[in-house]
Amino acid sequence: MPKVTTPEQEDAFVHRYCMDFDASAAAMYAGCKGKDANAFAQRMLNRKRVNHEIAETLRKKTQDLDIKARWVLNEAITNLWLAREKKDVSGANKALEIIGKHVDIQAFKENVDVNLPSVIVKDFTGTRHDEEEDVDPHPVSH
Repeated sequence: MPKVTTPEQEDAFVHRYCMDFDASAAAMYAGCKGKDANAFAQRMLNRKRVNHEIAETLRKKTQDLDIKARWVLNEAITNLWLAREKKDVSGANKALEIIGKHVDIQAFKENVDVNLPSVIVKDFTGTRHDEEEDVDPHPVSH
């Protein structure tokens, strides 16, 4: 016979699981003791309601992080302009560094994925090419 779990235990499991994705720790946080924690964790992770709540919690956290990241970027841009107005080179450089490290900018990332627009590509000479057309990446100028 399956063991009965309360909605409060499910909620506690979801809350703790979304912190670090440690299912055993989440099971213990939800009140499960000792060797039963792994089995309890598996039961929780197989429940539709629990999976829905985990997905919703993570979606909200991601949304909150995105808002905070945008706020940091906007503040760094404001600080850059203020530092430039005051001719504060050190302050401007620090603001630029923060902007460059921002999650949406990643100017200092080693491996940058470049996604070009899917319709039109311009080469370095300014010539427009439709994407379907073969574009020589090293055009020879005469």
